[in-house]
Amino acid sequence: MASAGMLIDRGTVFLLCRYPFINAVTLLMLLGERAKRESYPPVEPRLIYIHVGLYVICGFFMSLRWKRKEATVVYAGQLAFFAYNMYTNSSLKYKEWMRVRMATRHVGTIGMCLLFAHLNDPKRQGFLRKLGEGLVGIYLFCCAYLLNSTTEDKKAFLWHVPGGDWSRYAITIMYLTSSLCFMSGYFLRDIALCMVITTAFMTSFVESDISYWTVRLHMDYWNQVRLIADNILILTGFIMIFRKFGNRVMKSD
Repeated sequence: MASAGMLIDRGTVFLLCRYPFINAVTLLMLLGERAKRESYPPVEPRLIYIHVGLYVICGFFMSLRWKRKEATVVYAGQLAFFAYNMYTNSSLKYKEWMRVRMATRHVGTIGMCLLFAHLNDPKRQGFLRKLGEGLVGIYLFCCAYLLNSTTEDKKAFLWHVPGGDWSRYAITIMYLTSSLCFMSGYFLRDIALCMVITTAFMTSFVESDISYWTVRLHMDYWNQVRLIADNILILTGFIMIFRKFGNRVMKSD
């Protein structure tokens, strides 16, 4: 009978490998939602078909354990393209804070995918791990920035979380401390557990109130669903780090 730890490991791998399928579906649903008010999609249709096809191929390769590392790296490259596109594409007609939220979430998912690729690299080369840790650190720093410098994110947090600014300061300290640990590569296992709790809390109490984001802040429904899905992937990634990565600590002379 499988132990609880083994079931958790299987669950994280299952979710990480199926995420490309979720991304493909939600992307098409978002474009379909926007099509009601647009005569031409904000991204070249041929590019959409190519990326959706690559999402599906990468998902199959990752799920079937065939060239899993390479497929995950290709998928991370696709996420990098969309992170850049979502922020710079003026045809989307999203406000600055929306574009920053979308690009930031993509950076976090890229980091987790690269760390997953590292775990599936037989040689366990350090480049993927260092790049993944750095991107996760940047993502956490951006989360702290958004929570304190973006009016919409700040109001959303204060609307859903009791404790006012003191709660916001506590979450900010958690984000910044975690960002420092990931950028330096130290205490990853311990800080990943803290971020599992923090990410689950923020997803459950702030991000999951879809009506708040769509009605009050006028986000597209499927755009917010995509952000929630990104959060779930990042949460899964933190569980993976807690289970598979050790604590790198400073050694005194």
